[in-house]
Amino acid sequence: GEQMKSELEKDFITHGKEYKNLKDLLRRLTKHIQQPKGFQYEIFLLKSDELNAFTVGGKIFVTKKMYDFCKNNDELACVIGHEICHNELGHIRRQIQSERLLQSAQVVKNILTLSFGQKKEAHCDMMGVDMAIAAGYNGCVAVGLWRRMKEESQEGDTNAFWNLLRSHPYSEIRSVCVGAHIEENYGHSCSN
Repeated sequence: GEQMKSELEKDFITHGKEYKNLKDLLRRLTKHIQQPKGFQYEIFLLKSDELNAFTVGGKIFVTKKMYDFCKNNDELACVIGHEICHNELGHIRRQIQSERLLQSAQVVKNILTLSFGQKKEAHCDMMGVDMAIAAGYNGCVAVGLWRRMKEESQEGDTNAFWNLLRSHPYSEIRSVCVGAHIEENYGHSCSN
C-alpha cells in the first residue's frame, strides 16, 4: 500500500470539499467493520479520468471520474465499502501470495490490475452494501450505480462465453444481485 501511495502521490487531490467528504465517508464506514483485521485505512482522491476505485494494504484510491460519476454519498459509500471489504477479506494478500511476486511497485500495480475473481467481486459488492447500510446510507442506490456503469463502460449484454474471460461480473448482473441481496436480507425491494 505504501509503495502504491508513493507512486501515485503526484496525482493526489489533498484539499477541498471532495477530499474532505471522502475522508468523512471512510471514517463513518470503518466504524461498521465487523471483526476488523487492523488496517489503518487511508483514502485518496486521484486526478484521473479513469472510472475506477481500487485498494491495497488499507489504502483506498478513488479517481476523480469515479467521484463525479457517483450521484451522491450513498453511491460513494457502496463503492468505498466494496474496497474496504477487499482488504478485510484478505483478497489482496492472497493475490500477492499466489503470484509470489512482491519485488517492486510495478509488480504491485500489475497485481492490482488482475482480477480478484468474479465471486470475490460479487462478495465485496454485497458486503460493501451491507457496510453502507449499517453506516446509515441507502444501499439500494448500488442497483442504479451498476446500471449506469453498464452504460458508461458500453459492455453490452451478458454473454456466457465472454463471461468466462472477464475479471469482474457484468455490471447488469451486479445490479440484479445487489437488488436481490437487499430484498433477501433486508426485506426491502429496491424497485419501490
